[in-house]
Parts: sequence; structure tokens; C-alpha cells
Amino acid sequence: MKSKYSTSSFKIYKSKPSTRLAHEIKESDTIEDGSSENRYRLTTKYGTFFEFSSYGEVNIGDFIVFINEQDVYHCSREIFMMNNVVEGEGRGYQHGQVFSMTMRS
Repeated sequence: MKSKYSTSSFKIYKSKPSTRLAHEIKESDTIEDGSSENRYRLTTKYGTFFEFSSYGEVNIGDFIVFINEQDVYHCSREIFMMNNVVEGEGRGYQHGQVFSMTMRS
């Protein structure tokens, strides 16, 4: 199948070695609609909360990556694991288990 993207205007860039701040989504977390479209609010069982962007399905075991106050986003587990070293991998989450989002009224 042919890609719908033409890569002729893309240039190869090498990544800098980096560390990331990220939160692994747990079954005990709650996700609600956020302040705008494609924005969600995650609250941990300890009451900590933050908003993040997501353009796809959010699953238990996925990650929320914090770059800065304006750049907090959802990253699938598959992509996160491909690009980061994660200690203690294999905590028993079923890969692809859909996180049930609750909508605020």
C-alpha cells in the first residue's frame, strides 16, 4: 500500500539524548474531558491532576509525557517503549486494554 505522505520535503534530524518526565496511566487514574477539544484531565488516586492532549485512544499502560506547562501529551505504550528505557517493564497490564474515560457534565 502506497503511503499518503510524500517525504520529499522532509529532512533527517538526529535526536539528542534526553530524559523525559512521564506518567504511566494506571487503572486507578480517572480521565475526564478537559478544557477544549482533544484535551483531557487525568486525576491520580492521590488527587494529583493535569491536562494533556490526545488525538487517539487512551489505554491503561500508556504514558502522559510532560515537556513543559504547554506541552503535555499522550503517547501510546508501544511508541513510548520503542523510544525510552522503562525500568520494571511488565507490570501485568494487558496491552491495548482500553481506559474508560468519564465525561464531566
